[in-house]
Amino acid sequence: MQSINARAKVNLALNVRGKEGSRHLLDGIYACCDLCDEIVLSARADKEIRVLYEGREGLYEKDTSYAMARLLQETFHTPGADIFIRKHIPEKRGLGGSSADAAGVARAFLGEFGLDEIDPKLLLSIGSDVPFQYAGGCARVRGEGELIKSVPLPRIYLAVVIPPRGVSTAECFFTFDRMGGTSGDVDALTEDLLNEKEPVFFNALERAATALVPEIVVGRKTLEKAGFACGMTGSGSALFGAEYDEKIFRQKLKKVALPQGFTLIETRTEAVL
Repeated sequence: MQSINARAKVNLALNVRGKEGSRHLLDGIYACCDLCDEIVLSARADKEIRVLYEGREGLYEKDTSYAMARLLQETFHTPGADIFIRKHIPEKRGLGGSSADAAGVARAFLGEFGLDEIDPKLLLSIGSDVPFQYAGGCARVRGEGELIKSVPLPRIYLAVVIPPRGVSTAECFFTFDRMGGTSGDVDALTEDLLNEKEPVFFNALERAATALVPEIVVGRKTLEKAGFACGMTGSGSALFGAEYDEKIFRQKLKKVALPQGFTLIETRTEAVL
């Protein structure tokens, strides 16, 4: 039996560099954090794959965990598996919950069945965030999500504000293709983060996400009013406020006045030097 913590991610920077076929080409700084879903996987004697979510009947419409398990079974000719998932990562908020679960299932298969290291192209076929969330840590991520270069960032404390409505990733990219977004300098932000300077986060998808869910503006203003440097993660709708120093972080956290219907999650990035 394998027990895995499937870590959420935040996009500290995200540019969209065009498209290759139906997939968008990305360039950004990704960081895993200690907000996790929990996955327990046990081998079966037969070939059946069973995925069970705590408090939910049946699979999601496009269930990445089931798809990953089936793909690995077919690729490596493994037995079946019983997979139990306890969700903590909010859905449709840009925190990579479904990709985290798929990556966690991959790591669980690796341990349970003694597999060789899994080809990133296999992981990418399930989702663009899966290769990074399988690798973990903090990294510069490019291409369709398969080009990953580790970046030794300091630990960053995060106040994650969750608006009451989520954003469909597909709708966000469709809207981005129509209206565009604002790019930023990934190299400059990386240097600022490495030197613990005041960061200016950016996300090319924020304009499109905000057109779909205007409450994103409210979440941003809530964090900025408390004194945080603020960014949006993924395709939204979650916003994060960031701070290097835990004492200062907690001082700012006390100033966050959540609007009705919003929630807040306190977390921190995975890497620490």
